[in-house]
Order: sequence, then structure tokens, then C-alpha cells
Amino acid sequence: MINILKEMLKGKVDAVGEIPVKKIVFNEELLKGCETNRCGRYNRNWMCPPALADQRALVDKYKKYERAFVFSKIVFLDDPFDAEGMERGRKEMEALIVEIRRGLKDCDFAILGAGSCSICRECSYPSSPCRHPEIACPSLEAVGVDVAELATETGMKYYNGPNTVTYFAAVFYNPDYKLKVISGGKATEVTVAGGANLLAALRNKGFYLAADCGGAGVCKKCKVKAEGKTALACQTRVTGEMTVELSTGEYHATPDDWETRFPVEKKSGYGVAIDFGTTTIAAYLHKLEDGATVAGASALNAQAMFGSDVVSRIKKCAEGHLPALHETAIKQINEIIDWFKADHGIANVAEVVIAANTAMLHILANVNPSPLGVAPFTPVFLERRETPGEEVGINAGTVILLPAIGPYLGGDIVAGMLACNLAAERETALLVDLGTNGEIVIKSPRGYYGASVAAGPAFEGARIECGTGGIAGAIAKANLKKGKLITETVGNKSAIGICGSGLVDLIAILIKEGLIDEAGTFCFDAKSPLAANFRNGRFYITSDIYLTQKDIREFQLAKSAVAAGIRVLTEAAGVNLKDIERIYLAGGFGFYLNPKSAVAIGLLPEESVGKITALGNASGRGARMALLNGAYRERCDAIAREVKIVELAHNPRFSQLFIEHMSF
Repeated sequence: MINILKEMLKGKVDAVGEIPVKKIVFNEELLKGCETNRCGRYNRNWMCPPALADQRALVDKYKKYERAFVFSKIVFLDDPFDAEGMERGRKEMEALIVEIRRGLKDCDFAILGAGSCSICRECSYPSSPCRHPEIACPSLEAVGVDVAELATETGMKYYNGPNTVTYFAAVFYNPDYKLKVISGGKATEVTVAGGANLLAALRNKGFYLAADCGGAGVCKKCKVKAEGKTALACQTRVTGEMTVELSTGEYHATPDDWETRFPVEKKSGYGVAIDFGTTTIAAYLHKLEDGATVAGASALNAQAMFGSDVVSRIKKCAEGHLPALHETAIKQINEIIDWFKADHGIANVAEVVIAANTAMLHILANVNPSPLGVAPFTPVFLERRETPGEEVGINAGTVILLPAIGPYLGGDIVAGMLACNLAAERETALLVDLGTNGEIVIKSPRGYYGASVAAGPAFEGARIECGTGGIAGAIAKANLKKGKLITETVGNKSAIGICGSGLVDLIAILIKEGLIDEAGTFCFDAKSPLAANFRNGRFYITSDIYLTQKDIREFQLAKSAVAAGIRVLTEAAGVNLKDIERIYLAGGFGFYLNPKSAVAIGLLPEESVGKITALGNASGRGARMALLNGAYRERCDAIAREVKIVELAHNPRFSQLFIEHMSF
């Protein structure tokens, strides 16, 4: 930060100096000079006494910093009584301070200026709050600093000759420190401001850490190792150089039962197919000449720092943060590509095909998705896009974004329909893609009907206190054997949290054992042996991974939205639930999802029994098909045009069914 400040002041001030804050004397006796009201601003300005906060509290605000960077500006007057010249010089200094406040708005600092604040022609004090608290600041004198003594301590001149006046200001800050950040096995050195919040500092440097609670220290998802000790990044201040190890941001091998059972359009080189989900990203590296799978990888979507759901990210884009979201997405895709290249000795990637929801497609294309956030929810584009990689910043020859159906039925469900070959079904069939958004499509004698439900990110492990995406270490399966809870994790790694499929299994077990009643309330006095897992109002799966009552409520909202959406969609298509011959269950966690558990908790209707086919990551499969054969891209175009959208947002039938399906 200090280097940015020095650059900003270059050529604009006459002298600078630095001093440890502990050497600055804040003298309450000096404030008595303000009470004489020689300047006429006492008790008339928010930045002057007595309007300022309690003196000790105000001084503590500045004492939390280690150093002060002092600068001065000399103003030459026509004579010792040149009041206009003095005021002109003071306003120039004030304008410089405003420039500093705005230029360093993302940094942790405090500033004291020269003289009383005059940003507004007339201060709003005391009738209404300060109009510009983000740029207004008190003077050094207003907090009891002897400016002449400060000048002496910093080796600066307080008096610069006859017919001059010298204005002083000081920026209070903590020095920059170097952090060694280890993420995904790679060490990166970054410089951050001392005293900065570690979570904010890491995010500003492009490292993803989840923090569903907004940094309140409650969700505990921003755990890192700082100097070898486990800590919450949101509750940690940078007070010196340190090594920080991140458990997120790593790319994990993806379980895969893929078989290429379709004609491959033979080409040279390598290609990558990506399912760019709101919470989790799955990617697959293929040889283009024969379609062979070389590797798969998954990671949590780093955009989660801007919000766990699509609506939050659309809102961020509307607030002007599209460049940051686009850069985050592109950076992560390039990291995955680079990881593939380094691991398999590949020089270049020829093609990348991406399936994603409509908002993510807009962000990837660097197109503002904010129209999707307000009625009538109009997408800027829906069609398939093929562009040179360099145009969007992706390290590949060509990038293909698969087409979307509508504002909330994206390229991911299109790819899923391609993967399960819904068009070939002779009977009525249903595709349910469970992710941060629940997307449902039914094929009926009347045609294709599709709907999107705001299921929330519970299926992806977000907003669940110990939840996580489907990455290594996520509890993905659970079952009961001889009264004992048995769990399985992705990659058979040590458990780090619960992903969507594990959540479904666990809740099904809790219902079966009477540990949750119909309303979804914990039953602490249940007779099940698992009741011993209740401690402090939580149900513990491991010593430090648990479910809370709030987690159950989050899940109820998600499952109720999906169940109600299925009913409304079948009614719109003119079919009964019993008429559905096949149900395809997809989603980022679908590879692990137990269909029996999904029916037991009411996520899927009872009529589904014996008809469910778990597809796993259908969106990823469809993206792989489109990568390996151009004809499938054209089929995606046709699919996107044929689906009729059923709106649920203001549908009274959906609202009625949503309430009905809240119970277990």
C-alpha cells in the first residue's frame, strides 16, 4: 500500500516523513484550543470536536496501526494576512486527501488531515448524518496531535519562511508483509498489507476460500494452516510474514465410468470438456484423435467468493463486478488446463467445450448477466458461441459455449439431455439435474417441457455448516450397519465435510431412525443408538463434522422446491407421475447419489421406485460428447430450441405444492 501512496503523492507534496505510531503523542489538553472556536467550526462540523467520537475511542482507531506516513504541502502567500491563499492551500490539501481516500479504498488505513473538513459547502451537522463519511476525515489537531512536534520527529520543517503556511497530513498504516501461499501443491508469494484480514487478503490475490457466513467465524469453511496451525482465515490478521496452506483450490482426480460409445470426429491434439457449475467445476481431458480419456479433475468454483448462488453473482455483476467474476472464472479454467498440461506433458489444448447455466455462460463470455436478475429476465444471448480462446482469455485454440434454453435453463441441462439421449426415449421420461439450481425437463407426447427451481446450493454442500462440494474428502455416502453409521468419502480421503449425496443419505438415515420428525425437527430423545451422536444441539458424523437444525431446514427448502417443480412440470405436460417410464437423475454429485435415499426423503416421488437411472455428471458427459463430435453440438442447438419453458416463480400451484412437500 505504501508504494501506491508514494506514487500518488509524487510531485504533489513538498516533504514526507515516517514515524512509528507509538511515538506520536495524542494530547487531550490540545483539544482545549478547539474550544476557543478561532476557526468558527467548533460544534459546527462532523469532523471537529465535540462531534467526534469519544476521544479515547478515536485515538485507539489510529493506535491500532504501526506506522504513520506524514506529508506536507507549502503554500506561498501574498502577505501574512492572505486568508484567501491560506484557504486555497487548505482546499488543495483536502482535495489530495480525498484522492488518497478513494485511491486506497481497498486498503486498510486511516488518515488525519489539515484543518476542519469543508467537502460540503455547509456541513449537515447536527441535523443529519455526515454526507460523505467515506472521504471526510478529522484533522491532526482535532485528535490532539501537536503538528509542530510531529514535524520535528519526522525531520520535516514546520516553518518554511515568511509569507508561507505549511499544511500537514498523515496516513496511518501497517507495513506490507510477504505471504507464501500453498494451494494445489503450488507455492505462490504475495504481498499484503499488515493488519489486513487474511480471508480478504487472500481473496484479493485471487485465492478462493469459502465463507458462507460472510466472515463472521461461524461456518468455519475458511480454515487454513497459518504457520502450521489451523486457523480461520476470516478471524486472522496478517501481523508478519507467514506461510499459509489452503485446503481448497486444489484440483482432484474425478471418478469416471465414461465409455465412448458414439462416433468420434477424428482430429489431432487434445481437448477439454468442462461442466462449469455454480459450486463445483468438473473437467475432462481427451485425445481428439480417438476420444480416449486422459484425465479428469474437479474443484470448487472460485466464484463462490462473490456469492454461493447464481442470483448473488448476477447481483454482483449488476454492481459492476463483472470483470472480477470473469477474471476469476477464466483464471480457474486456465489453472485446470495448465494442471492437465503439466501432468501429462501436453504442449497445447486445441479445443475447450463448456456446459454451464445461462448466467455462468454470460460471465464466461464477459457479457453482463444483470438482465437475468430483473423481470422479464431476458438473456443477452442463448445461442452456441464458438470463439478463439484468446478472445475470452482461455489458453486453448477454440472455446465453445454450449447453447442455453432460457434464463434459468442453461447449457448444462442441454448437455444433460444430450447425454441421456432423451430424444430417443419412446415413452415419457424425466431428467432431473440437481445442482445449485434444480433443472427439470420432461419428454412427453406433447413435447419437451422444462423448468428451473431455486433449490439453493444445499445440494452442492453450500449453506450447510459442514458442507462442501464433491471434492476429495467430501462425505459422499452414508449407511447404517448394525446400528453404526458408516460413511464413504470422495477419493477415500480423510473427511473434510459433507457433499450433496452424503447429505441425502444422512437425512434418510436420520428419518428412518426417528432422529428427525415429519417437520424436520431433531428428536434428541429418540431411542435409536445414533441418538448418542447428538451433542450441543448438533448431530455429529465425525468428531468435527456435524449437521445442525439449520442444515435440515436448508435441505427441506431445496428438496421441497424440486419435488414441487416435478409435480408442476408433469401437470403442464399432461402426464401423471405413474406414467413416467424412466427418471434420469443427474448432478455434480449424482455419481454417488443413492436413488433409494432420494425417494425416502421425498426428493423424488414414490412412483419413481424402480425407474431411476443415476447418470452422475450428465452435463459433463454431454460436454464431452460435444467436444468429440461436432454433430452433437448441432444436436444441442436443436434441443435448446425445442424445450417449452414452464415458469414457476409466480405459479400458485407451485407455491401450494412447495408447502405440501416441506414435510418428510
